Amino acid sequence: MLEELKKIIENSISYSYKIACIIEDEDNNIYKGVSIQNACLRDMISAEQGAIANYLINSKTKVKNIYFLTDKDFDIYRYLRVDFIKEIINYQIKVYYYDKNYSLKIGEL
Repeated sequence: MLEELKKIIENSISYSYKIACIIEDEDNNIYKGVSIQNACLRDMISAEQGAIANYLINSKTKVKNIYFLTDKDFDIYRYLRVDFIKEIINYQIKVYYYDKNYSLKIGEL
């Protein structure tokens, strides 16, 4: 999944940091999203919002995993819309997070 994340993070629009997100469903289909930030830094579409919208439009099965890649070295949980994710996906899933050095961290939501 890291190679797919590397491809799509370049499509992120940001003035501070970029995030790419891929949701994988139980049928192993993937749904992609990237962070989009405008110049005034107040309106933003998070990567997970884009991926979840794509998933809701196209999937018929449950989410199995979520993958993230950022171009910075920070704790991604500070930037994720966890409340948004948990409202849509209200069951336990694995979260795989790669930082700018491609170091992998694994968690759960």
